[in-house]
Amino acid sequence: RAVHLLTNQRVRPEEITILGFSRRGVAEVRSRIRDGLPATLGALDVATFHSYAARLVEANAAAAGWSDGPQILTGPEQVALVHRLLVNEDRRDWSPAFNQLLQTQTFAREVTDFILRSAEQLQTPQTLEAFGRDDWKGLPQFLATYNETLRGLGRIDSGTLIATAVALLESDAPEPTAHGPAGFVLIDEYQDTTTAQVRLLQRLQSSGRHILAAADPYQSIYSFRGATVENVAAFETDFGSPRRPATRLLLTTSFRTPKVILETAVGVTTGDLPGATGAVVPAAGGGSVEAYLFDQQVEEAEWIAAEAQRLHLSERVPYSKIGVFVRSKRRLLADLSRALERRHIPHDLPGSRL
Repeated sequence: RAVHLLTNQRVRPEEITILGFSRRGVAEVRSRIRDGLPATLGALDVATFHSYAARLVEANAAAAGWSDGPQILTGPEQVALVHRLLVNEDRRDWSPAFNQLLQTQTFAREVTDFILRSAEQLQTPQTLEAFGRDDWKGLPQFLATYNETLRGLGRIDSGTLIATAVALLESDAPEPTAHGPAGFVLIDEYQDTTTAQVRLLQRLQSSGRHILAAADPYQSIYSFRGATVENVAAFETDFGSPRRPATRLLLTTSFRTPKVILETAVGVTTGDLPGATGAVVPAAGGGSVEAYLFDQQVEEAEWIAAEAQRLHLSERVPYSKIGVFVRSKRRLLADLSRALERRHIPHDLPGSRL
């Protein structure tokens, strides 16, 4: 869509803003746009939601109550701050279910997560209080204390960052661009948006922008961070109006997943998800899906290495055509590398095995 706007509709780069979720994903989008253009890319704004919000907050620090742009807390810094504040809390102000845990690091991590999720859902101390939950006793006042402490320190956390950006846009604060507001906002991975991010996009649209979002509810993986897959199904309601209804384009052809693998993937889901397209036309090709259970990590690594060796010797598959995907580089790679080395199988070494 970005390449089409730039090349076929003669839209200027500064008229487009593209928002994604991770730095890696944003870098990939920028690279793909650059590869698709015949000329050098100009001032195209490709950013994560958080980096866009950080620029907005920094540009309007005074309006948001800071003398300078606030520094963003790292995860460990936020937990440490929450723990320091919890230690000084009066146990009588908290639910009996939790008041014996105020001194612990584990509870500090839980409360930190609660603070982030609350900000992503645009909850305030007042709205938390309105829920009237006995087990949340102490949390609304603690959130108010935490926010006041943050402001005094000139700091901000990642969840509050988006919420603050929303508040600034709703107060008509100027946006962080030297070129004026973009006319087109393109959103990648919309299935992973939070309530606060949707509100931010609605505010951008209200100033006359065209909004386009790409989403696949089956790839929604960040609900533990406050993402709401229902946002996909609600897009037409959230961004459409009787005068200007939103258009929904269903992409039902898979270009990379063959039938066997696609059916297996759909089989392990809960069925149709909100906003799903329905049946998908699979890509050509075969493939298979097999599952194995292991008692230990070393046993898993040994099996993978033995299977790679079998494929190479029995089926003449070059080692360069065999790949192993892992969930975390820290957990399996060292054991797997040793198992491959014992069989003299060439492979890319992990960064460190110490």
